[in-house]
Amino acid sequence: MRQEGNREKGSTILLSMWALLILSAAVFAWARLIDARIDAAAEANLGLEARALAHTGVQIALHPMVTRATPALSGTTGYERSYHATIVGEGSKLNISFLIAGEDPVKLGILKAYLELRGLDFQQRERFVDCLLDWVGPPGTRHMHGAQEDENYKPSNKPLTSLDEIPLVKGSEPLVAYEGWRDDLTLWSNGPLDLESAPAEFIALIPGIGEARAEQFVRMRQGADRIDGTDDDYQFNNVSEALTAMGLTQEQQSQISHLVTYRDTTIRVDSVGQAGNVQRKVQVIARKPTGQTPQILLWTER
Repeated sequence: MRQEGNREKGSTILLSMWALLILSAAVFAWARLIDARIDAAAEANLGLEARALAHTGVQIALHPMVTRATPALSGTTGYERSYHATIVGEGSKLNISFLIAGEDPVKLGILKAYLELRGLDFQQRERFVDCLLDWVGPPGTRHMHGAQEDENYKPSNKPLTSLDEIPLVKGSEPLVAYEGWRDDLTLWSNGPLDLESAPAEFIALIPGIGEARAEQFVRMRQGADRIDGTDDDYQFNNVSEALTAMGLTQEQQSQISHLVTYRDTTIRVDSVGQAGNVQRKVQVIARKPTGQTPQILLWTER
């Protein structure tokens, strides 16, 4: 009888220990779940703060009186809370719709020179440009180096509405393999290349300018600090002054005046909000004529 009682007591102790172990595991799992939810809620709150800060940067950048050199584009609002917005002329990029419109040989030549700059050989350049012209042209259009339309490949037959279409165009593979191609191209500017903000490598693509003139001009434009959008930038009054500073004659200027501009009203705002270790980014493309309320063209967040 005593042995049976001892066995019952031992079983009871083992069951109790097992139940305690299960309870402990449940409590531990519950505690971890609560911690995870607290962390998720905290990160979500930080995300909201970071997004609000990024929006603050955008709103400041879009103010009619704000320029690229305005100090208020960056600021802090407390411990590990900040925003930083930059304004860049969208005309600093090559407007691919402008370059292919009307199949102007001069503008197509600029596009092909850009493609060569990005490593495409002659056949690749001809293939992509002709396929792109077929893509935006009327149904049934087929250029010499274009692609045959079939059930697996159907051009949109309308103007480009997004850079996301470019990888869909046959012959685009060598271009989209270049990581920065999206940073080079735009659909949103007014068309001509903006001499106020374009890099020297793009200015050099304009016929009659070349690398030496382009690099010398950009050095003059940026001032002593060699940075665009700062107080020491050289300010030209118009495109004619900028071209004259490059040493171009009036006749040379008249030949390329439709290809360049100065101070395109289309801008791109990149704003980053930081809250703790969480960042949120907002990019806005807008038309912002001097002293006027801007028109939002594109708004993206990530």
